[in-house]
Amino acid sequence: MHVIPVSEVELNRSAQLYRRLGELSAEMSQLPTERSVKLCTQSEARDAVSRCKDALIDALYSAIRLAQLNDIDETSRGWVEEALRFAEEDRAILEHVEGSLVGKCLVNLT
Repeated sequence: MHVIPVSEVELNRSAQLYRRLGELSAEMSQLPTERSVKLCTQSEARDAVSRCKDALIDALYSAIRLAQLNDIDETSRGWVEEALRFAEEDRAILEHVEGSLVGKCLVNLT
């Protein structure tokens, strides 16, 4: 087994990206679904979408910062690729929630 040293900067940025992907996953899990849409208000749904967009931007920013480093290792490249794949999938989910489901939520009672 050959151990390849990884710079501290790469290690930190890779860990940050991993954390951001976890945060994105947690926020995405809180979005209303076809089944739960009638249990939340439009305001709650919009807030959830907004939090997801922020988490998505944070994850992409972390992926870009990691990818900008010279000669990153295979693991770091994998995290960047995963972030890009998640970004595309999550963007499509967010568009569906924002375009179709928010309108089906309970009207705000304010």
